[in-house]
Amino acid sequence: MSRPRTTRTPLFALIIGINSYQSTEFRPLRGAVPDALSFKAYLETRVNVPSEQISVLLDKAASRLAIIEEFIHLKDDRRIKKGDAIFIYFAGHGGEILPPPSWECGGPGTKIQVIIPYDCDALERARRIPPIPDRTIGALLARIAEKKGDNITVVFDCCHAASGTRGGDDDMITRSVELDSRPYPETLDQDIWDFGPRGSYVPSKFHHGGLGSHVLLAACGITEKANEYMGHGQFSVALLKLFSNVSLNKLRYSDILAHLDAIPGQNPQCEGATLNRALFDAKVLPPERTAFDVRIEKIGGRDQYVINGGMIHGINTGSEFAVYRKADFNFSTQIGVLIANALRPFSATANVPAGTRNFSLTPPAIAIQTKVGRREDLRLHIAPNDAFFPRFRTLLEKDPIFQNISLVREPNHGHVQISLQRSKITLKITDENVTRYGFTRQVKDIDADLRNLSWVLKGIAHYYGELNRGNSDPEITGRIDVELYRLEETLAVLDNSGLQGMVLTPTGPNLCRNGMVDLVVEEDTPYGIKLTNKTWHDLYPNLFHFNNSDLSIAAYAQTRADGHFVDVPLRKCGGTFAIGYGSGDMSPSRSSCKRDRISTSNSSRYICPPSLLISPTYRSSHLLLRIARSRRGTQRRKKPGILSLSQLFSVEPLSPGRA
Repeated sequence: MSRPRTTRTPLFALIIGINSYQSTEFRPLRGAVPDALSFKAYLETRVNVPSEQISVLLDKAASRLAIIEEFIHLKDDRRIKKGDAIFIYFAGHGGEILPPPSWECGGPGTKIQVIIPYDCDALERARRIPPIPDRTIGALLARIAEKKGDNITVVFDCCHAASGTRGGDDDMITRSVELDSRPYPETLDQDIWDFGPRGSYVPSKFHHGGLGSHVLLAACGITEKANEYMGHGQFSVALLKLFSNVSLNKLRYSDILAHLDAIPGQNPQCEGATLNRALFDAKVLPPERTAFDVRIEKIGGRDQYVINGGMIHGINTGSEFAVYRKADFNFSTQIGVLIANALRPFSATANVPAGTRNFSLTPPAIAIQTKVGRREDLRLHIAPNDAFFPRFRTLLEKDPIFQNISLVREPNHGHVQISLQRSKITLKITDENVTRYGFTRQVKDIDADLRNLSWVLKGIAHYYGELNRGNSDPEITGRIDVELYRLEETLAVLDNSGLQGMVLTPTGPNLCRNGMVDLVVEEDTPYGIKLTNKTWHDLYPNLFHFNNSDLSIAAYAQTRADGHFVDVPLRKCGGTFAIGYGSGDMSPSRSSCKRDRISTSNSSRYICPPSLLISPTYRSSHLLLRIARSRRGTQRRKKPGILSLSQLFSVEPLSPGRA
């Protein structure tokens, strides 16, 4: 009797585990292969993925060529439909190597992160087989995403900080090796990097933004060590435990670190542009479920509740939180309520509501924000006697979030003017930060039912609340150089042997002068941006595109701001952060001419700050750079401007460590 046919599970996996290496210089591991097989068994038994949809490379089978070919096979596999989940797992050694001299790699002393295939450093045709750098993996993932969609999860249980010894505790082994100082040849894997328009694609970086193609779960920070203990990777064990004890359709990627068991000496990383999605699913879960650790701390001689989130996270005085046990993955049993009463850059003290009793935080607990608190997100102008007033009062009564919308008397004092005529809403942007440059935008015939109005106003308030949230610190902003360049393909000499290859490099002068870019747009021309940190602080840049045409916000590069440890993307004393060129950074932007232009006698010219990276029509967009520093930073609110880089920068302290 044949078994009944089951529904196809839309998940495909590549699982790699390497214990033994061809080179005797690399210390054998014990847990990489068992961990790989454990994830395979999990997918088969708990997620019901057929074994024929899982490719496995163990030890000798995980050669450099085989790993790259399996990535390419995922791109070309006709069984995988666009949007299907793709899971890639690697357990083995990682490492670091020096970049070629011409690569922009994050400043002096910065190295390229690599994974170590089985045959790394073996001789082949008189050349040593190199490791696989993050840039190559990023390009392979971008190719997969182009054909199969961005529902890709990548798990790396390895590290890049050298362990420094081949001996030591037999029960505790570090998953990294120390490689020699030979530079990585720039043209190796160039056939993988070069695809797309004009063959000048620069792939997304694994860390610090540019992860539009996938979500990355890494075992630890760049400078930390990923260890295996008693025959298993500590990160793999913790991650598999979490996956096995939670309903996958209720777990967002952004929830993983909050629920993961603590690992001594390791701060796992979770990065990507789609962190609000459910695990292995393109479905976006409600964003209000962001979890913050909560603890009790003695302040002024008495115990106080402290939430591990502050001003940088958008928390305000009066923000309300529901508190759950950390092990309550589904947030099913609330143990208490807290209200923020004093804010710090990285944390907030809180009290229970009046008339309620304190509650214990043993075992550990997390807080989920349920109410916004007091702040001004949107300044709204409604003309006297306009028919919209009664509807706005109804909205105020129904949802307290609208208490953060202020009414102004004059249109030019507000962000938006709104009116109701014949059951239709008209919106007009009146924000002087954009109207002074000639931009006007009016949207008519919006459906005036209360549910639609609520959705529209919440969206507008969110846009202006985020745009105007921030602060300015001259100590930081005055010592960050911003450069914008056209990029071109050039033939470069790559090493002492005379090896040559085509690379994307900046050309011409810095287009950002006195905080403004003024140029004639060249269609399909790639542009690159570079930040240089001349301060004494490690910094955490966040780049967003604010589009005044449709009031949308798009992230260009983000640093996590949820209180967990994050690696430093823009290091102090000369560190750089590049987009569009260099080592493993994000792809360059190309102009796409929407004809919102300023006419001159001889040409069509576009006046814009670095937002040209997104669109040449700056009059309808912002590029906002939020720069965060260490815990001791101060915060002063200042509205970001449009054409002034001193205003485009807002400095927000971001927690670099786990509480």
